[in-house]
Amino acid sequence: MATRSLRSSWIRATVLGWIVGVPVIVLLVALAERFGQHRLNTPIGAGMGLTVGVFQSRVIRARLGGASPWFWSCVVGLASPFLATDIARAVGVDVPYSLYAAVICGGLVVGVWQGALLRSSLGRGTSWVAASVIGWALASGAVALADFFVRATSLRGVPGALVYLGLVALGGVLLAVSSGFVLVRLLTPQPT
Repeated sequence: MATRSLRSSWIRATVLGWIVGVPVIVLLVALAERFGQHRLNTPIGAGMGLTVGVFQSRVIRARLGGASPWFWSCVVGLASPFLATDIARAVGVDVPYSLYAAVICGGLVVGVWQGALLRSSLGRGTSWVAASVIGWALASGAVALADFFVRATSLRGVPGALVYLGLVALGGVLLAVSSGFVLVRLLTPQPT
């Protein structure tokens, strides 16, 4: 796969995974609430990890010899900080919860796991950890900006919703572009 084609496929897959992730999260949270789990946060990380993982793994599967490890690294890795918070609360430990911090921590877990996958397939992948953390932090920052926008402005109704959703979607673009450049560099054969 040519560099430009790989980069555009990665960006397209990541942005689409991020955008599809929003309604999947809503669905998973609604299902959790339906079963009486009103404060459960794990569906947030699992939902976004699931959709981003599905789309990204389709792009990278040929390089890794399969899609499954990448997919599971996204789902489990992104859900793990949310799950840790849910378990702590279930056993009576009141831990502070921050969506943005959980996403960044999830990006670290995902990055470490995926970096190991890339190292085992390519012999390199350490820079992927930083790319993952930075990408997920930027995505989280876009969501924080969208949340701030809602609180700080009087723009409501359809225009407000469109601006909010546009800022949330920007998170997927930031994740895709920032990680895409590193991934292409890692997957491009090095001259010997």
